[in-house]
Amino acid sequence: MDAATTRAWEGWLAVSREFSLPPGVVQARVVVRDEFLGRLGAMTVRFVVPSVTGLRVSTPVLSPRLLRSKEGTPLQPALLARRDFEASGLLYCQFHVFGAAARGRGPQVEASFELRRGSGEVVRRGPPSLIEASSDGQVVRLLGLPLDGLAEGDYELRLRVEDKGTGETQERVEPLRLTARAS
Repeated sequence: MDAATTRAWEGWLAVSREFSLPPGVVQARVVVRDEFLGRLGAMTVRFVVPSVTGLRVSTPVLSPRLLRSKEGTPLQPALLARRDFEASGLLYCQFHVFGAAARGRGPQVEASFELRRGSGEVVRRGPPSLIEASSDGQVVRLLGLPLDGLAEGDYELRLRVEDKGTGETQERVEPLRLTARAS
């Protein structure tokens, strides 16, 4: 069994395709066929493509597991199509920052986070720290948030990024739910 088949048997097989789209409202339709079971599934998603100017933050990938896509590449969170997680261990969060001004050694982007209960109470916080751009210029942050000791319920992860070159800031809020450990 090859590595891709092994990953599929673990529950998920990530396929990535990049498309250049104009700003505005777009629909994407994904069709998947399970060759083993002979089943077909489809999903249509409507989303807004933002203007490609200024500071932008990707949708964060949240996952309790890390995977290595290829030998020699950094670990990345396993893609999941859900936002509910067991209230134990680490929750990994990865996001990309786009549109930061390149100054001298590259973009100077600072990021911080807060994990808040539905009531607004801050239960975890990461102070602002610089994100080092990779050798290919990508600005990517991978966080590991400890969940042990947190109560079940609704939470939100607030990510804040600042382009130190321009002073521009962006905030991203991602809702999530913590559940009891599986028995």
